[in-house]
Amino acid sequence: MAIIIGENSYVTELEADSYFADRFGNDGWGEEVNKDKALVSAFSMMNAMCEWLADFEEPFPQGIKDAQCEIAFAISATGSTVTDGGSPLVKLKAGSVELAFDAKSNRNPLVSDLTSNLLAEYGICNKGGGTRIIPMGRM
Repeated sequence: MAIIIGENSYVTELEADSYFADRFGNDGWGEEVNKDKALVSAFSMMNAMCEWLADFEEPFPQGIKDAQCEIAFAISATGSTVTDGGSPLVKLKAGSVELAFDAKSNRNPLVSDLTSNLLAEYGICNKGGGTRIIPMGRM
């Protein structure tokens, strides 16, 4: 799958690699991850769940790019960003840090308040009701 900026992604794989290289705790964004698929899936989810306040053109806002990276990471780590019954992370260990999530949990911390805050200024991202794939809104 090829990334086409503006058509199926706001961010290139190289930009995503750079984003994660500078962030603590995202060592899971490695060679074994299908990065293109995760980024394209994140793009699709963002656009399906968000009503943007403006049309975006290149260069895309950094907050949008960062949010796409965060969502792509959540997809690559868990297989899903569904917050109520999808495929939640059961266990993730990186060095001395270990995460485990309850399958009954209604929040997926991998798609976190950080993502919500990154997207809050660009749109309303909980349209459609029912299951929220990307939990949005400032708390």
